[in-house]
Amino acid sequence: MQIVIDIDEETLQDFYDSRYVSPHIKEALRNGTPLPKGHGNLIDKSNLLTVTDYDGENEKTYVLYEEIENAPIIIEANKESEG
Repeated sequence: MQIVIDIDEETLQDFYDSRYVSPHIKEALRNGTPLPKGHGNLIDKSNLLTVTDYDGENEKTYVLYEEIENAPIIIEANKESEG
């Protein structure tokens, strides 16, 4: 199972330092992937419909802009800037 949580660095360090937090929880937190500050909306691309054009020689597959814009958002954008 994958879970996304919003946690500040000080609280995360408290988890690492606590002797009351399970080693399994600490390991899961250490193995987590931080999202970059300022990221855009995260969507599931596997549900987007694709269009394929074939001109007799070449095939081009793409996703229409409307598909991306109307895709359900899994995680809202983070408006903080890097730095």
